[in-house]
Amino acid sequence: METEDFFDNYSHFDPEHDDFEINDGSFDEYGLSDLTSQVSQETNITRRQAILNFSRTDPHNDDEQNKRDKILIMWIIADQQLFTVIENKQFTEFINFLDPRYITPIRQTAKKMILDEFDTFLGVTLHFIDADWKMRHFLLDIIPFNDRHTGINMADAINNLLNDFNLKDKTLALTTYNESAMIICGRLIAHELQRKLDNIGFLHYRCAAHVPNLAAKQGLEIVDPAVEKVRTLMLKIKVSTRLSDNLRGLCQLKGI
Repeated sequence: METEDFFDNYSHFDPEHDDFEINDGSFDEYGLSDLTSQVSQETNITRRQAILNFSRTDPHNDDEQNKRDKILIMWIIADQQLFTVIENKQFTEFINFLDPRYITPIRQTAKKMILDEFDTFLGVTLHFIDADWKMRHFLLDIIPFNDRHTGINMADAINNLLNDFNLKDKTLALTTYNESAMIICGRLIAHELQRKLDNIGFLHYRCAAHVPNLAAKQGLEIVDPAVEKVRTLMLKIKVSTRLSDNLRGLCQLKGI
């Protein structure tokens, strides 16, 4: 069979445009006997064994874990997140989905990493009433704080500051957030003022915004099982036409 006749019979080949070499004698009378072999040779087709690639779940080595820890604490600082966010169930599930080998640190560990990585300071703001009975306030000092953040160390730093500015006999109250170390700090300062100056009127106030925040978080922990049950129920209703119709009928019956 002539080459031209072959292409006339099989219109899907174009002899003027297709770059395909036809060797004399390589085809039978129908022109197809050796086509598969020819194409395989021309395109260098090779068969390879499939390799299953399962995701690793073993923990990272120390270097890789530390790299991810640093990125995490930088996000906490830059986004002004609470340390407790890394113990949130949905957050840990999200991180585990992105990197199953990364072990999310607990909040105490994250706080220690931040304190070890960055310089810390203790800021003291003074509030007072001036001679015209107007409320005033200003930043009294920012104290570099490289010691451990214990109640004793912070109480010593604040007492030293009050001595430097001769303010001990004028101090009426201290307001702090509700961390246990700051509660101890307030008690120690109150004891010091009472012992040296007989200042029994000194009061330690906890941050008013922090108290309801703690209460709300504790409340969410209490109601969380109920919330999870409602969420599960709503998901089932959402994907079921029959349940949706039943719920709609109940709402109409109750006038909701």
